[in-house]
Amino acid sequence: MSTFLQVNLEDVLKILGEGEANRLLSTFKCPLNNDVETFIRKKAIAFTRQALSRTYLIFDGSSLVGFFALANKFIHIDTAGLSNKLCSRISRFARSSSQQNTLSLAAPLIAQIGKNFAVTDNPLKGDDLLSMSCNKVAEAQFILGGKLVYLECDGNPKLQTFYERNGFAVFSRCRADEDRHKSKPLIGMLKYLS
Repeated sequence: MSTFLQVNLEDVLKILGEGEANRLLSTFKCPLNNDVETFIRKKAIAFTRQALSRTYLIFDGSSLVGFFALANKFIHIDTAGLSNKLCSRISRFARSSSQQNTLSLAAPLIAQIGKNFAVTDNPLKGDDLLSMSCNKVAEAQFILGGKLVYLECDGNPKLQTFYERNGFAVFSRCRADEDRHKSKPLIGMLKYLS
């Protein structure tokens, strides 16, 4: 197994400057998900500069093999389909909402996650990338407190199965944000970090 280096995009910007950082990010290709490619190529630097999210670049040697972006967001969790044990754990960090079976809280969001398909024989696996992002959230929660992380993904059954295999549970189903001009459903999934 390869040893991967995680680098905060903010550090890349300080060291290389915006021009070189843009050049590096423009090499990223993700034909499986245009949103992932668009984010890293066109939005990651702006989101970093505005402190809307933190993007971590994953390197294998000198090759950019993947990335993940984290943010903090307020969410509403429909507890109707969750286990009693998970609901009990979540309730320690949340407030009951005026809506029945709903808890509200601020939680870390795995906003984007992607593998660079431009790298031939990319050794980075999806499980590794998701584990790195959860570990980074756990580091922040060690300092700040908390135990939950969540993500939103499209309704692709393979993708949902991938996240469930990695310990995430569905907590919501909704339409994508209108500014994305999509009609695909989004699935909210959360994980309790032990």
